[in-house]
Amino acid sequence: MSEIEGHLSQLSSLWKGREITEEPRIIDIDSPVSDLSKNDLSGILQLAHEEGNYFDDFEVTFHTDRAGEQPILQSGGSLRVHDPGFDTLRRAYDTEDVAIQDWRKIVSDVLHDDEVERLAEFLLEWSGTASISLHIDCIVDKSEIGDLLKAELEGSSSFSVFFWTEEKQFQSWLDQHISDYATVADLFFQERNLPVFVFYQEIEPEYQSVLQFHSVKSLLNLEPADHDFDVSQYRTLMDRDRDVLQAGPELSVVSPSLFSTPKAREHFASVFVYSVFAGVAKRVRLTEDVLELEIKTRRKTISNKIDGEAFTNAVQQYTVDELTALYEFYESFVEKGTRDTYRDFWHRSIVEECDSFEDLPRKTAQIREFYTFLEEEAIEKNFDDLNDAIQDAHVFTADVTSTVSETTRSLTSEIQKVVLALLGAVFANLFLVVRWSNVDMVLPFSIFVISGVLLFYFPTIQTRIDELDDLISESNDDFKVYSETIQEFSGHLFDFSRFDDRRGSYVNYAEKRRKWAVKKLQLAFWLLIIVWGGLAIISILGYSRSSGQFLIATTSVVVAGVIWFRHRDADYYPETTDVPVIGPALSPAISLAILILVVAGIRLFIEPLTVDAITSGRILQEVLSWVSSSQLLGVQSPIS
Repeated sequence: MSEIEGHLSQLSSLWKGREITEEPRIIDIDSPVSDLSKNDLSGILQLAHEEGNYFDDFEVTFHTDRAGEQPILQSGGSLRVHDPGFDTLRRAYDTEDVAIQDWRKIVSDVLHDDEVERLAEFLLEWSGTASISLHIDCIVDKSEIGDLLKAELEGSSSFSVFFWTEEKQFQSWLDQHISDYATVADLFFQERNLPVFVFYQEIEPEYQSVLQFHSVKSLLNLEPADHDFDVSQYRTLMDRDRDVLQAGPELSVVSPSLFSTPKAREHFASVFVYSVFAGVAKRVRLTEDVLELEIKTRRKTISNKIDGEAFTNAVQQYTVDELTALYEFYESFVEKGTRDTYRDFWHRSIVEECDSFEDLPRKTAQIREFYTFLEEEAIEKNFDDLNDAIQDAHVFTADVTSTVSETTRSLTSEIQKVVLALLGAVFANLFLVVRWSNVDMVLPFSIFVISGVLLFYFPTIQTRIDELDDLISESNDDFKVYSETIQEFSGHLFDFSRFDDRRGSYVNYAEKRRKWAVKKLQLAFWLLIIVWGGLAIISILGYSRSSGQFLIATTSVVVAGVIWFRHRDADYYPETTDVPVIGPALSPAISLAILILVVAGIRLFIEPLTVDAITSGRILQEVLSWVSSSQLLGVQSPIS
């Protein structure tokens, strides 16, 4: 036997077979000493003397005709003599043959020697002398007992132990507080801690419910693996029903699903009924002892203000079968009650079958039947709408397929036109060479064609890319709308993934073609810029400053600036480019413009170049000669 079991065995003699006042946290006891055996009285006095934490208050008192009730022993951590009580007795019996002073001395000596058994024997002999009776008046602290029982279990931080002497006392207290259901809920059903109810009386343990009912013996005999009660389920149910409850945070929340067994519903009938009413109502309010409930639909409204007395009468009239039916009804309600559509069906069913909330436990079968009718009617209608939605989805998928294919082909065609335009320029240049037998016109013509393609045709292709982006985005948005619409009608019965797979395959194809187009355009853009730069260098360095080739090449700087301005946000146009070793470089159009200006500046100081001049190094000699003369004269004079 554990220590706590031994202590409870000693305490139990105070309440066994006696009228006591038991509340959730205390037991108020007034027991005549003469009703106790010597062993029982010794055990009680020993606890009061050595384990004073079990008592909020402990006194051994005289009950006399002359002096009333006078304490002679008190416990304040340990027993001690209460001198004022003895003084009052001495004055009351001063002329009588009652040795009050002798009694006080004997009690003091016994306590001094810690001889509790002698004290018990003396008190039993003394009780009944000279019209004097002795009583033990005490208040047992049940919170201390609960904490000690909890400490006996491993991993017990997530639940609270509530100790009661026997189920009859527990039920009696609950019956007295039927109308005070909110207080009962707050007292026992904390937000995070599972309540475990433990009785000194031997009972059949309750394992089937989330709520646990044990005797002290069955609780302490649990295997360590069974100490972990289902706290997670308790918290899940409490959190779920807090979300379901249509009320403010001031209202107590207890999940009706906790009361899954007849014993749990029998003990907590008021809390259970109150929780179901609050859970299914559309509006709930608790003011003082009046519970206001309302369900309002387009056709009908039921609204009740139930005071404590009316609620008590209603709960006491419900049978065990009606409470069981109410529990099963709530489980069906909460299964889909968090979704607005289903919750509306339940509310319509309740107001159709009930005139008040008190009717609910007696009308659960009719309510469920009417709900089934509403659900079937809605499903019939929704299947027609679902058919229309599915047909729209088929059309949508076909439209996506057609539009994506057409836009992708258009983009590919635009890329092909760029290639054809460049091939056309090549053939035109060949024609010029053959027709006039020189290459002078090839350079300006090529610069003109390249700048025209970059300036006018590339933005057109970017427009096609943007259109494809918009199409992909719109198809994703449309698919989301259709999927939500269909699932609103069918829940998750309809497999929408087939449409998603078809749509996704075409969208993925379009995205791949878009990336391909951007990559090819970037390559073409760089090649055209490089060719443009090469042609401009040849035109500037190889022809006189008054020639058309020179003028067209230098003025193309303006076109390069326009291209930079128009193309800087295009997908194929990089704002800056990371060049290995060198690091970040300027954007291509700006780089081209700077290159042309630098070459044109050099050309101001040198003669037009020929192949022989370039290969002989004459250009380098002229530049060095010019630099030397500038340093000697301190002026810059261009070489004519």
